[in-house]
Amino acid sequence: MEGHTIMVKQDFECLINNSIKIHFNDDYILPAEVISISEGMTYAESIRTPFSVIFRTDQKGQYFEQGTYPILHPEKGNIPVFLVPLGPDDKGMKYEAVFN
Repeated sequence: MEGHTIMVKQDFECLINNSIKIHFNDDYILPAEVISISEGMTYAESIRTPFSVIFRTDQKGQYFEQGTYPILHPEKGNIPVFLVPLGPDDKGMKYEAVFN
């Protein structure tokens, strides 16, 4: 995995309720709040335990389609993450990233 940053759940735990930036494209670099982290189940020996992170932007009536977008992690730098829009809540649009 040379050239890839291995992210673990702890990399995001310190960011709960804090803001990061997601680079959706050159015109849209949006702040996003890390609102939750969930640990998944693992069925085989793995480098890490699978987990998911839910981000929320302040978008109300629009969203970006699922795809890989760089997030700016305060310690790890720009990390490409596959995001899936989950839909809006009363504060904005939620996106999920799953790390297997």
